[in-house]
Amino acid sequence: VIFSYTYPTNTYLLKRSFDQSTGDLPQGSLFKASSGMLYGTTLAGGTNTHGVLFKFDAINNTYDTLVNFNGPYSGNEVYGDVMQASNGNLYGYTQTGGTNNAGVLFEVNPTTEVFAKKFDFGGANGRRPVFGSLIEIPLTIIPSGLSNVYCAGAAFPISYSLTGAYETNNNFNVELSDATGAFGSPTIIGSVVNNQEGTI
Repeated sequence: VIFSYTYPTNTYLLKRSFDQSTGDLPQGSLFKASSGMLYGTTLAGGTNTHGVLFKFDAINNTYDTLVNFNGPYSGNEVYGDVMQASNGNLYGYTQTGGTNNAGVLFEVNPTTEVFAKKFDFGGANGRRPVFGSLIEIPLTIIPSGLSNVYCAGAAFPISYSLTGAYETNNNFNVELSDATGAFGSPTIIGSVVNNQEGTI
């Protein structure tokens, strides 16, 4: 069930009972998004009986199923919590299902309610995650300054350092603004593919 409890008055209020048709057996915690809506997942139930991602409005006491997990594509058996990243989207994972039947990492836009699978677990990147919460690690790129004056057409190095965890095959570019200093249509004057600090 979803319930509220007011400790000064010792008042318990039943808000929602889960059922097989719209989601059953919740395992993770409710997450309060920036909109004030509560989001959560269930292990079972829903259209495909593989669990759901749901939204609950605690003010109006309304419940909506956003995702019916289906196994092969979107995964199934959600044990963990969802989280909201700085881009506003919700992220979570399933324990099983997906291409390798080892779980998936998923993303849901809370505004459009569009679901997207980000990747399939299974092997080198881990498999069957269970319980726990996702965290967002801030990513920072700090370029070095130029200490010399260079002539037109001359080559010069730009060093950069990174903070956070980056995936492989990131494309780091050095961009040159237009004459007004705007970067609406920059000119790329250097590039490197890397996942760690280095020099372009």
